[in-house]
Amino acid sequence: NYPQRAKAMGVEGRVRVKFNITASGTITDVRILSETPTGVFSAAITKDMSRWRYQTQAEVNDQTVTIVFKLNGQVELEK
Repeated sequence: NYPQRAKAMGVEGRVRVKFNITASGTITDVRILSETPTGVFSAAITKDMSRWRYQTQAEVNDQTVTIVFKLNGQVELEK
């Protein structure tokens, strides 16, 4: 979800995160590697990722993605 504060300020951003995926597909150990602009998107990312589910057969450690927030409301993932 696009943070309301960022939308109100007209700010787009990127957050690079590293996390683990359990064998059941849940996300654990979310670590923010970088954020632009700082302090705007990281809280929303951490909260939203707790609801993510992956289809996997085994644990995956240290998965890294960049999440891009655009003002039009789109949120994209880049590997």
